[in-house]
Amino acid sequence: MHSFIFLLPCIFVFLFDDESVRDYSFLLYASQLMVLLSYVRTKGALIDFMRPTVLTLLYVLVSFSLGSWAYSKGLVYSLDNLNNYKSWQYYQLATFVMLAFNFIVFLVYTKTSSSLLRSNYSINAVERREVAARAKYLFFTTLLVSLPFAFFDVDLSVVGGSGGIAVIPKALVAISLIYYSCVRLGSSRYVIYMLILLGFSYFSFSDKRDAIFLVFPIVYLELLFNVNKINIRIILVTLALVFFIVFLIVVMSITRGYGGYDVNSVSDAIPLVKDYLMSDLFLVYFFNNIEVNYTFFHSIQAVEYILGDSSLIAYGETIVKFIFLVVPRELFESKPQSFVDLYTLMYDPSFRAKGGSWPPNFYAEIFWNFSFIGFAVAFYIFLLFETLFIKLTDRVRVANYSYSLLSLFFVYSFLILIRGGGFDLFLFQIIVSGIFTFLGYVFLRLIRGEIYAGS
Repeated sequence: MHSFIFLLPCIFVFLFDDESVRDYSFLLYASQLMVLLSYVRTKGALIDFMRPTVLTLLYVLVSFSLGSWAYSKGLVYSLDNLNNYKSWQYYQLATFVMLAFNFIVFLVYTKTSSSLLRSNYSINAVERREVAARAKYLFFTTLLVSLPFAFFDVDLSVVGGSGGIAVIPKALVAISLIYYSCVRLGSSRYVIYMLILLGFSYFSFSDKRDAIFLVFPIVYLELLFNVNKINIRIILVTLALVFFIVFLIVVMSITRGYGGYDVNSVSDAIPLVKDYLMSDLFLVYFFNNIEVNYTFFHSIQAVEYILGDSSLIAYGETIVKFIFLVVPRELFESKPQSFVDLYTLMYDPSFRAKGGSWPPNFYAEIFWNFSFIGFAVAFYIFLLFETLFIKLTDRVRVANYSYSLLSLFFVYSFLILIRGGGFDLFLFQIIVSGIFTFLGYVFLRLIRGEIYAGS
């Protein structure tokens, strides 16, 4: 019954004219969101909120509900984007595409939901001490292996990329500390979580996602080890976490220049929060800050391009691009382009020439590669993600030396893929994190001279 109700918005979208869909498409996304929450509540478990399918649906449905509403009301930071939105020719069909992808992902979730054990993951005191001991070793070995990257980075421009890889070992250190705190500490672990988030915010305020994405392994581990059911305490902690995340986003946005304040650090931005919240443009800034506006816009815009010109279909080029990621384009002129590169060159070539990029979501990347056949492709991709998640969760439960930290990095970075970082970047980060976790594993063997059973 839930699947049938979830499918209904895909049908309803064709019962209205294009203008009505523009005005009320947010209701179609919101209705799917309500069905999802109802299903998780009645047939799922709390840990399901961290499953790849559910996390994808939550991100897309919240982003598109808010984003489509904001555009229908003109609450948009970029006037160019707003004007382009008004000129879209295939909005009704593009909305169907997004709703249909949601249905495919929901279908995968309902088909695999029984595969994850429904019993809670509570462990006894002896088991918790053993997991904590393993997590402690993971933290210290990861810290030692990652320490050099506190002082230098690897410039990816030499192989045709951009940025560096230093954020990956730093994230692994933070995740391993979160891991240990979750299984070993009492209420004081919440202080550790906040300090980690603040630390990441302070040292990477230019990219607020580095800090915000750490929330996902925190929530995942709490649901896995400490939270079995919803109660008043959990509700209060959740509300406090949401408040803290919003506060963090606002502070980091001020630091990045929103509101026109002259600030140089996070500490300079904190006293300006109240004035920022009272600004007439706060909602416009905020929807842009939380990325719902340009996630919605660029995802639909990418689908519009393919619906308008089938010659743009990439036939899997951006999916296999990761194989050639470290190969300089000078050595291989036919090196595949990333989806972000292809789309940004199409939408704003001058911005791309300056090194900028716009990130349509993962649905849009699949559609850019396979058009309507992408519905079948998405089914199997998310089925693979769900299978991996179930297996990796078993590794995290026992703090498996070989795979548990890599599993947590998968949770940390998964939204990078869904929000539009590109399939190539997602796999590259997983591979690099795998190299660091492997080095940590080897280092652990060297200093201990043995591997515990189950490693």
